[in-house]
Amino acid sequence: MLCLYGLASSWLPVENAFAQEDYIDNIQFFFPDNCGHMGPLDRPDVFNPLFLEFFRDGKVSWPTAVAAGVSRRRPVMASVVEEPPGGFPPPKPEIYSSLESLRAGL
Repeated sequence: MLCLYGLASSWLPVENAFAQEDYIDNIQFFFPDNCGHMGPLDRPDVFNPLFLEFFRDGKVSWPTAVAAGVSRRRPVMASVVEEPPGGFPPPKPEIYSSLESLRAGL
């Protein structure tokens, strides 16, 4: 499964999604910047390719995953995201403590 959660959501803070990711291990989270609660309307350039690839191919390409803000709070799920040459980058959970630290750490 996929969850695209906009970093600029004014309805629910993104920190809520960070906490959910700790308990839902079968979902690959994506945190696109400049995207609010309505991903398809706010960032169709990110939302549409992400879900098109997932439904069409069963996986999201690495370039699309990066553009969509693939979460690195934990290891990237190889069952959902196509592994790039050289392998997935290591997790960086420390940058996900808040929205400010995430933007600074990317």
